[in-house]
Amino acid sequence: MVLRNSTQFYVDMADQAWRAPAAKFIEEFLVPNSVAVTILVTAFEVILAAAILSRGPMVRPDLIAGGAF
Repeated sequence: MVLRNSTQFYVDMADQAWRAPAAKFIEEFLVPNSVAVTILVTAFEVILAAAILSRGPMVRPDLIAGGAF
């Protein structure tokens, strides 16, 4: 299952961070909560994709949110 590797993914992300504050944030917040963060990111992306594909009035803000993310 992909969630088993989520901790290692965030550890690798911290190793590649360009700035020390980003690495510290990843190590202190994302690594201990890696499964929850992965589930939340996945849910955000699925909801965003559904909203964009709905072609409703929220398409433009959703595209901006997707680009910012």
